[in-house]
Amino acid sequence: MKNLSLALNIVLLVAVAVLYFLHFKKSDTSGQGAKLVDLKKDTLSSAAAAEIAYVNTDTLMAKYEYYKTTLDNLKSRREKMEQEVNGRARSLQNEVAAYQRKGNSMSVEQLQAAEQNLRMKDAELRQYSEKLANDLAKEEQQKTDELLERISEYLKKYTKGKPYKYVFAYTKGASAILYAQNNLDITQEVLDGLNTEYKATQK
Repeated sequence: MKNLSLALNIVLLVAVAVLYFLHFKKSDTSGQGAKLVDLKKDTLSSAAAAEIAYVNTDTLMAKYEYYKTTLDNLKSRREKMEQEVNGRARSLQNEVAAYQRKGNSMSVEQLQAAEQNLRMKDAELRQYSEKLANDLAKEEQQKTDELLERISEYLKKYTKGKPYKYVFAYTKGASAILYAQNNLDITQEVLDGLNTEYKATQK
């Protein structure tokens, strides 16, 4: 579900830009103002750090039961779709082979009719295959949206009563976070909460 990674990274980049602006802007460019900023630098950094946390999306996607179940269901649907399309394709191939065997004994009119029928079936099979693929792509996008919504709604509840103003998404090799202290990682707590909620819905 590449759309999830793309969406999370877009949110991440916007959040990083906002943090960068807030952290480095100076309300007073005079010498005295600069000194005040220097004096409060450590305090500001500590306060800012207390408002930031991140979730490792690689871990979340690997262990979030809802996501794993969704992937299994989509994989099963994709396999059934492929089996059905392959079955119809084999059936059409058999008809083509039969047409080729009987070709010499068929009249011109019969040959033309058989060829037209085979071309029509081939076009129908292509259209059917494309429809199934489009339907599956729409379902995958819907599940991606549902996943993002679940995580977002849970984080709204999770962050109540906590100092976090920003929760970043970290994906190895695909995010703007190059380093973060372990104490900013809330992945396990979020994962446990999401799985608890999901299990409750299954009951």
